[in-house]
Amino acid sequence: MGVLGLTVHTLMSTSGCRGVTFSHPQSWSSVTWSDGCLVAVEPARADGDFRANLVLTVMGNDGLSFRDWQTRTDQMLALMLRDYALVDLERLTVAGHPGGRRCARHVAPSGALVLTNQWFTVVGDVGVTLSGTADVWSFAALRTLFTRSVATLAIPTTRVLISDS
Repeated sequence: MGVLGLTVHTLMSTSGCRGVTFSHPQSWSSVTWSDGCLVAVEPARADGDFRANLVLTVMGNDGLSFRDWQTRTDQMLALMLRDYALVDLERLTVAGHPGGRRCARHVAPSGALVLTNQWFTVVGDVGVTLSGTADVWSFAALRTLFTRSVATLAIPTTRVLISDS
């Protein structure tokens, strides 16, 4: 048994939102919000500390270019998250599409210092982002799990739905 009760061969479940899917640990609960987000969160921890999570967002990007969408995202994150600091930013392929990854740290509402790896891409006029967040003490142990989850990210080749109607 590894950190947070995870083993190297953790059983995975697949969840999705608006046609986009990814795998996460079977023991993690998942909730879909109506605004285009899905959250998979680890079981409650005995110590009450920050619970690691994966968040999938599938939302229109208001017709912005990839670069402008990410510039706006960086600005919004800095405004929304306490003590936000960008650690790393790189271009790479995400689910077969041009995209990128950012690593950032911020202070969660609970006061925990957390790190987030966020993978992102645009398909048509829809932005798809998968974020893995954990407290700094657990992040290294969960990095492989987050990377495994993003490797399972599947985005339909047809238009991604941005409304459920």
